[in-house]
Amino acid sequence: MVSNRRRFPIKLPAWHEKNLILWAAMKATSKTGLAQNILQARIEANQTQIEEMLKDYATDKKITVDELKIQILKDNDFVEE
Repeated sequence: MVSNRRRFPIKLPAWHEKNLILWAAMKATSKTGLAQNILQARIEANQTQIEEMLKDYATDKKITVDELKIQILKDNDFVEE
């Protein structure tokens, strides 16, 4: 189990929240738990695309992918714990 979990606020249109609540109820879980699982699954499913996009953008900026990642994370106040 990962111990360094992060919290951050997200907003959904009411229509999406309503459907999230209904879906969560059908899965016998909370809307927060279901939303967390959905978000994690989508990130994992798109990891290859994310890496390719980073590579292309870094090439355009003439920097390394690692330098780009550091810059993006810094700009978003992400700090490793």
